[in-house]
Amino acid sequence: MRVHRLEIQAFGPFSERQRVDFDRLGEQGLFLLNGATGAGKTSVLDAICFALFGSVPGARQGGNHLRSDHAPAGLEPSVLLEFSANKRYFEVTRSPSWQRPKKTGGNDSLVTEQAHTLLREKIGGEWVPLSSRNDEASEQIRQLLGMNREQFTKVVMLAQGEFAAFLRAKVEDRQTLLQQLFGTERFKAVESELLRSATAVKQELANDEARLAELLRQAREAAAKFIAVDGQATEEPGGEETRDVPDFEAAIAAEEAQHQELKEALELAGRRAEKSESRFTKAQEQARKHNALVLVEAAQTEVNLEAEDQALRLRRLEQHRRAEAFSGEMKRVRLALQSKQQSETAVTPARTTLPLPLRAMSLAELEGEASRLSAERAVVQTLLPEEELLNRQLLEQETNQAERAKSQDRRDQLRLRIVELQEELNTLEAGLLEQAEAAGQRESRKDRLVAVQARQAAADAYRRAQGELEELEEQLRDARDEQLSAKQHWLTLMQSRLDSVTGELAAQLEVGVPCPVCGSLDHPQPSAQLGESLSITAQEKQARELQDAGEHQVNALAEAHAKLRAEVAGHAAQGGTEDAEGLQGQYLAARQELELAEEAVRKCAELELRSEAAGEELRSVQAAEHSLASRILQLDTLIDSAAVTIAERESKLLTERVEHPSIALRLEAMSQQQAELRSTIEVLQTQVQAEQEFHRAEQAFQERLSESEFENLKQVESAWRDATELEELGKNISRYQEAAIRAEQAMAAEEVQTALAERTAGVTPLGAEGMRELEAAAAEHRESLHETELAYRLASTSQGSVASAAERYLSFAAEIAPARERAQLLTALADTARGLGHNDYKMPLSAYVLAARLEQVAIAATERLQVMSDGRYALEHSDALAGRNRKSGLGLEVIDGWTGQRRDTSTLSGGESFMASLALALGLADVVHQESGGLPIDTLFVDEGFGSLDEESLDQVMTSLESLRDAGRVVGLVSHVAELKLRIPLQLQVIKGRHGSTLSMRTLNRLE
Repeated sequence: MRVHRLEIQAFGPFSERQRVDFDRLGEQGLFLLNGATGAGKTSVLDAICFALFGSVPGARQGGNHLRSDHAPAGLEPSVLLEFSANKRYFEVTRSPSWQRPKKTGGNDSLVTEQAHTLLREKIGGEWVPLSSRNDEASEQIRQLLGMNREQFTKVVMLAQGEFAAFLRAKVEDRQTLLQQLFGTERFKAVESELLRSATAVKQELANDEARLAELLRQAREAAAKFIAVDGQATEEPGGEETRDVPDFEAAIAAEEAQHQELKEALELAGRRAEKSESRFTKAQEQARKHNALVLVEAAQTEVNLEAEDQALRLRRLEQHRRAEAFSGEMKRVRLALQSKQQSETAVTPARTTLPLPLRAMSLAELEGEASRLSAERAVVQTLLPEEELLNRQLLEQETNQAERAKSQDRRDQLRLRIVELQEELNTLEAGLLEQAEAAGQRESRKDRLVAVQARQAAADAYRRAQGELEELEEQLRDARDEQLSAKQHWLTLMQSRLDSVTGELAAQLEVGVPCPVCGSLDHPQPSAQLGESLSITAQEKQARELQDAGEHQVNALAEAHAKLRAEVAGHAAQGGTEDAEGLQGQYLAARQELELAEEAVRKCAELELRSEAAGEELRSVQAAEHSLASRILQLDTLIDSAAVTIAERESKLLTERVEHPSIALRLEAMSQQQAELRSTIEVLQTQVQAEQEFHRAEQAFQERLSESEFENLKQVESAWRDATELEELGKNISRYQEAAIRAEQAMAAEEVQTALAERTAGVTPLGAEGMRELEAAAAEHRESLHETELAYRLASTSQGSVASAAERYLSFAAEIAPARERAQLLTALADTARGLGHNDYKMPLSAYVLAARLEQVAIAATERLQVMSDGRYALEHSDALAGRNRKSGLGLEVIDGWTGQRRDTSTLSGGESFMASLALALGLADVVHQESGGLPIDTLFVDEGFGSLDEESLDQVMTSLESLRDAGRVVGLVSHVAELKLRIPLQLQVIKGRHGSTLSMRTLNRLE
């Protein structure tokens, strides 16, 4: 993972947007992030962490105030970070939640802006959005890096001060940090799961033990019940908790002896009960027979007493059967009489419905009147179509009159609208004439505004170029001064070299080669100024290069100065020297005039559209008014013509209605009169027929009566019985006959005849007292038999009960033995995993895993600590017991290679503690990096602590840090130590100011 570019705005101490190019900053693999205390060095790291994970590390994450207090009120806080990972290039932009002033309202009116995020990936040169959700983007980055925020801040941002505290921390504090970095929650879960399983198994075992105790109690009770002394069951002494399993064999033997005794007693009791029961049964049977004889005699007596009533009932039944022969004639007479009476009753109401002149007419006269009324109705029926035509004409006339009134109202409205539209057109034409003059000046006013704007642009360009010219003139003066100084220095050095030319000649002398000055081959005393001359020559060359570079810079600045002067002159020629305020006033006046002209154009267009619309509406309204006038004339003609026809037709029909509103109502009245007349005729016809039928029925009955034993109708009716009487009579006859038969059969029964013979022989049954004595004796023997049988059955099942109880106890005891062993095993495992029981190190499983990781960290840290301490110190993990019930397994010791002694990390001096904590941080970063999947970490930040080192230790630490640059890694040191400013050329400076901090990148010249 490598950081490429960072932009910060209104974040932390940075009020304005700051940009950091980490690719340029990390060209040499090592750079310095420095600045005064409180300037914002850590805020740069916070911004990187916030961009990746949406929050800042450490204690600062609890604060909600990430926005800079120096920033303008409406400026949004934001962080943009470009980074690469796994050969992919990403950009993430985040803004925290912040409050801005409302666009409408006072300065005290604020609105909360929610946090937002945008994560993009560069694919094929194009940015492709991946997520715009805060949590989703954080999760994607976490999966991409293989680290969460806590791991990232420990692996990429090495806060040396925190690891110095880690060196001196207690085991519990170290465990908390290591758990965050290595994610050992799964081992904590294993500890919890083992404890849960052990607790559950122990609970199940406790339930099984309780059940086993209950089975033991049942077995003891079963055994105690059948260990008898003199035939009585006894309880075993002692509590359930102290007794062993009872002697089941002794209980079974005792039960067998009791079983044999009870068997003999059961046989004796059975014989006694059988004999007593037999005597009681025989006595009951004799008493029952004599009771039956008494009942039969009483029933026979009752039958004899009812014999006369039965004879009377039979006579009445016979008389009814003879009268039943007249049933047809009697029914006919009754029905005929009933019909005659009903018809006579209906005549008077029927005549009442007729008109008075018709009520006294005979049947024949009414039939003649009905024929006449039918013929008259047929004539009136022919006039009904004529009346329907009249109704249609009246309805059509009413419709035409309504339409004529409505059309006249609409025509009056249209006339008023015509007058209004004509007035509106006159007003619009006047408005057009008024706006046309101003609208015609729009183009000229537009040209004037463009000209003023061009002069304003020339004035702005003139002022800008004039300022740049003044700045360039100052740079040119400074460059000329520096060039002259460099040239003077070069000439001085050249003169010095010429003055020491003898040293140069001496340096060129060779043995056997003539001297270039005197020609001699001997060189007895060459000049001793050779070294000085050579040094001056090198200085002269360097000074000449500086002079040439200065001269080149002066020439470049002079050329730029000439170009800029020409640009200033050009802007001045275009009016650039005019006063800015005057030009602004001209601009505002020209713009106002143009706006007035454009407003006039807009109004002209609007008036023209309204005029066209009004003219179109006027033509439409005039056409509608003309159409309505024609329709009104047409309707007047139709109404006048129809009035004549309607009057003629109404006069014709008026005489035929005969006091009725219409022909249809007269026809309806005639139909009603016809119906009433037909109904009355039918009633009179029915009366005549009923009288004739009654006379015929009465004559037939008299003829049949003369042939029978009855003298008149009254005798027949007296012998007649209705259905209810017949049913009751039949029931009584059948009841008597059945009772007589039952009495006869009961008397003939064998047991009744036996009782009759016994009574005749003088034998009588036992009385109530004797029966009670026999019943009590039988009941006593039955109870004795029942008790003996229960005792025998109990004895029969006792041996099985004892054996079954013992078998259940022993079987369940064997069944739960594996569960007991499993409970013991899981309890031991849970105690061991939690550092209890036989765990000699008192180390939980999670701490054991962390101890292994800490051991790896110590090994990795020692590799760097050996370099920093010149091979003296090494870190080693310690799993020694802590004592006093404290946790063990996460100890650290320092091994002094010079003395061979081990000592606690808290005994290190300030500089030694810094080197050890830095080595520990780097080692921890390596191990966490491997643990998180091996993603290459190409950008590292090391924070503070270098001030406690001496010069030699600082060299060794820098050597170790420079080794981190292998394979293209970039290391950023966060410090304000002055020595590091001279050692590290590439620097990112945080400059603190009253209006917020700023970032500046600086490259240190090695000659400084």
